[in-house]
Amino acid sequence: MTTENKKYNGWTNYETWLLNLNLQNDSGLYDMVRDYYMHNFEQDDEITYNDGDDLKVYLEDMFHVEEYNIYHIFDSWTVRDWNEINFKEVLEGFKPEAEEW
Repeated sequence: MTTENKKYNGWTNYETWLLNLNLQNDSGLYDMVRDYYMHNFEQDDEITYNDGDDLKVYLEDMFHVEEYNIYHIFDSWTVRDWNEINFKEVLEGFKPEAEEW
């Protein structure tokens, strides 16, 4: 995706940026998603839209609060906001540099 298509601080939208911020700024969440990435992908794998959907389901299972029908990590998202997140882009942000493999 090119820079001119980005809508919020270099990310697809505010919701995508905020989820990435939440995941990257907490060491436990960061390690969890990084482990998810390392477990599911090889160094040169291209991330597809379906891979983003898999990450979405993975996070939904952990962070959906059924009683309020929201997704809560540090910030909370409504179902509508959650569906606006570009999970493929979030997952791409966890691809390690070549020397980390």
